[in-house]
Formats: sequence, C-alpha cells, structure tokens
Amino acid sequence: MAAGGEEKAVFHALRRDAQDALPKIAERNAHVVDSAVEKGSKNLADHAENEARTAEDFRSRLPKDKPPLPSPRTTSSGASADAPGPVPEVPVHANRIEQALVQDDGTAAADLSRPRFGNDALRDSPNFDDEIDKALEGTGLGREEYDRLRLRPTSDLTPEQIRQVGEVRNRIRIGDGQIVTKVVNRRLVDGYLDNDHDLFGPDTFDPTTFGNSIARGTDTADLTTPAHLRDGLALDDKGQGWTPVPEGAPEAYQLRFPAPKGLGDRAAPSYGAVGDPKTDPKTDPSPQQRANAVATIASGHDATGSVMEDPFTGTGYTAGGVPEWLAPRGTNFGARAEIWRMTPDGGESMVGYYYKGVWNRVDG
Repeated sequence: MAAGGEEKAVFHALRRDAQDALPKIAERNAHVVDSAVEKGSKNLADHAENEARTAEDFRSRLPKDKPPLPSPRTTSSGASADAPGPVPEVPVHANRIEQALVQDDGTAAADLSRPRFGNDALRDSPNFDDEIDKALEGTGLGREEYDRLRLRPTSDLTPEQIRQVGEVRNRIRIGDGQIVTKVVNRRLVDGYLDNDHDLFGPDTFDPTTFGNSIARGTDTADLTTPAHLRDGLALDDKGQGWTPVPEGAPEAYQLRFPAPKGLGDRAAPSYGAVGDPKTDPKTDPSPQQRANAVATIASGHDATGSVMEDPFTGTGYTAGGVPEWLAPRGTNFGARAEIWRMTPDGGESMVGYYYKGVWNRVDG
C-alpha cells in the first residue's frame, strides 16, 4: 500500500466504527443530554426575562420627552437576540447528540453515504438525440445523413462536411451542475477511494481532480451494462491495453458528478484526427496539423485538435455516437462525486463518494 495509505485506511475504519457507535450512545444517553439542554434553555429564558425587566425599569427613569427604548428582541428559544453572545437557532433533531453527527453544512454524517447519482439522476435534461434533431431544423441536412457523417473519421470528410458536423455538435453543451460521467479502470477506482497521491509514483495523482474524456449523464443513461459502455463509448482498444472495459468484463466503473461551474467552457468537443499520438510533431507535424485544422473548422475558431488512434473519430462524437468532451487534466470536482459499479445484468451500486476533498469507500 502507498505511503500513508494504511494509516488512512485505519482512520476511515475508525471513523465508520464511531459513526455506527454514536447513534447507540445517543439513544442510551439522550435523556441526560436533553435534560441538560432543557436546564440551559430555562436559564437563557430567565436571562432574557431579567433583561426585559431591566430595560423596562431603565425606560421608566428616562425623561418623558425622550423616545422609549425598544424591547429586547428574542429568538424562538426565548433568548435575547440583542444580548451579548446571542445563541443562534439550529435545526431541531431527535436529541442533541444527533446534532453532533451533523456536518457544519447541515448534512448528517450518516446521510453522506446515501447515493445521489443513480441512473435516474443521470436523466437530468434532453439527451443528444433530441438536441441533434432540434439543431438540424432549418439546416437542410437530414438526420440520416448527419449520422452518417458524424460517425466517420474526420480523415474521410471534406472541410464542408466537417463544418456541418461541428455546426450541430457545438449546440450540444454541458451546463453547470449537469451530471457528467467518466468510465475509469479498477486501478483508478482504488486510487480515488484510497486518496492515493502516489498511484503512479511519488505525487503523480490528484484524487480531487479529473480530466480527459467525459460524457454527459443524460447521454449515457441508457448504457447500463459494461458491454453497453464499451460499445457506446467506443472503448475497444484493439488489444492495446488501455481500455477500462475489456471485452466480456464482469464489471465496469463510472465516475458521476455534477459539472463544476464553467466546465462547459473549459471542456472542448473531441475534435481532431485519427493518427498515432506517439508521433513526434517535430519530425512529422502532419497528424497534429490535420487535427488542428479539423478543430478550427468544426469549432469555428482557432483551436488545437487531438490526435488519437482508432476508434477515435475526431468529430466530437465517439464511434458509438455519444457526444464526447475533453476536459483539462487537473479539473477539480465540485462538492460531491460518486463512483458506481455496473454489472452485466444491468445492476449498479455506489462503491464510494467524494465529499469536501476526501473520497470514502462504502463497499467495505
């Protein structure tokens, strides 16, 4: 295990034990705490009443032509709101120990492990099929012809065809807060859930960030098995070894998270050209030059394209037809993210969640 990993694992185990134990302790000792709270509340109420009497007595001593002093404001608990050190109102829970289990933003610790981004949550907006149909209105280009163009490598398209593909593709965007997905392999899953900064070597991985290929949840919601993900997202690596979903995989893992603010502007459609990404642009600039030309034509402005091997299309869509974006590496997650395990029978379960900079396992 990476340096610090064992200590983190022990910490998380102890935290889970504490979370399990605290409610039982709360149940046994709730009457003690509630009794103390009741006494404290009575003292506060007595203090407020005494303050009110003092103010009234002071008003009676003022000259009659002076405006009267306002009565002290009180909160719903009876404590004076104008007294030094006012007691803020807090949500009322079953007992006061339960309040200790509430995070500083009002989220109960036990509630954090409740899944937020199941399949239903992915369907938060119209999917790409609806958006393509709408974007094609008035273009003179039919859906069948458009599909034929967008699923071909850009090397097989003319500049005008690339422009037509991009004109529609650019209408499909990622909105702030929209659920975004990314398929990851098991090694990355462990790297995230272990909060392992040394996953690929000393300080080589930041588990608070993501990057590269992403897709919207609304466009992947119907891809409910490892095989669906492999086909729809074109994850067949032809034996090269990079795919997160090998053929016949018994499981697949998917990151799910709300799009951080501005991601739609920072992540670009996957425009580019098919080629060997290992080619040195200094000795053979043609692949990168083609990719840049495609990205510029498709996006309508100067842009840098990507060079990737088949099954990359360069049209902004995977070979399976799903809109794809390339997010800058090192893009921070927002407040929460989840990792889901998907199985061939269409089952899915959350195996971990990210909250306030830390990943937590929930699969034991």
